[in-house]
Amino acid sequence: MSPASGQARPMRLAFVGASEWMERYHIASALRLREEGLLELHGIWNRTREKARRLAGVYGIGRVYERPEEIVGDANVDGIVVVVSREAAYEILVRLTATRAPILCEKPAGDTPEQARSLGELFDDRGLVGFNRRFAPIVEQFRDRIVGCSGPPYLAECTFARRDRRDPRFITESGVHAVDLLQWLLGPVRSVDPSAIGGGPPAEGRSAADPHTAQSRSATGVPLSRRALLRFESNVEAWVSFLPRVGYASERYTVHVPDRTLQLDYGGAYLDSDRSRIMVRRHIAGSEPQVEQIDDRTTDPLESGGFLGEYRAFLDHIGTGKPVRSTFRTAARSVELSHEIEQAEPLASPRKVDRK
Repeated sequence: MSPASGQARPMRLAFVGASEWMERYHIASALRLREEGLLELHGIWNRTREKARRLAGVYGIGRVYERPEEIVGDANVDGIVVVVSREAAYEILVRLTATRAPILCEKPAGDTPEQARSLGELFDDRGLVGFNRRFAPIVEQFRDRIVGCSGPPYLAECTFARRDRRDPRFITESGVHAVDLLQWLLGPVRSVDPSAIGGGPPAEGRSAADPHTAQSRSATGVPLSRRALLRFESNVEAWVSFLPRVGYASERYTVHVPDRTLQLDYGGAYLDSDRSRIMVRRHIAGSEPQVEQIDDRTTDPLESGGFLGEYRAFLDHIGTGKPVRSTFRTAARSVELSHEIEQAEPLASPRKVDRK
């Protein structure tokens, strides 16, 4: 019996993919929980077999599969972890649909909204999509504070900024985290009003004042800054700014309720700070705001980043069928919204009026 959970035996996981992200976060999290007697690293498959063999040898993974279908046929597999590129995810997940074992898939599940919706229908609420921020302890605390306020939120803001990120799919690859987290904090989104706002260094050979600069950057693959107004079913409105090429890297989520403002500065990989904190400003008529600061005291990046929480939730889902907070259906909605924001046309430039 597992000493940490009381389950009859450790859950046996099979891994699909052998990337640096798989090794750095997923294998590392699994190893930590293996030490607690919660799981076994049962097998692994990767398109490049040598990479799978290396991870199997280094981390004591029991079996290297020849094909994904061998995982489906392995009756000893309790759960499957899929960490592959967004381009490959859909094909591989479809090949795994016959499995009885729940799947933990790294975000995003699918390369397009159509693929994401299809996977949502195929897997429904079976399995978990790895939007790790939903499982970070500081984010859970932030959400609890919002829920515990005397009145509901009426306005939110988010800035999702990175330095010199040139991925033309910056929002659907990275910014989707903000879209997904806002839905966990504030509920389902009813509609989105997006626009592209430029906001990066001028394209080579053009001045910043050139009205065609924004379009040129987009055409050459350099991502535009974008802004979106999200309207939630709860009647909250949220302004979200995506800034791929600025002089800092941060994520800030601000939620306004009638008597206070709650702010989360999220820290972690690819951000200026690896530590998160919450600021709560309480507004009292006729006096200075009362300010409370809550620092993230978790020093383990796997714990503070939500990766260990994600795996614990996945193991609980395997063992008991307990619903998870990040399903293929919720992930599909995040992909849809992110894609809509990313496809927004640049704001029209003012035109000179001929007054002759």
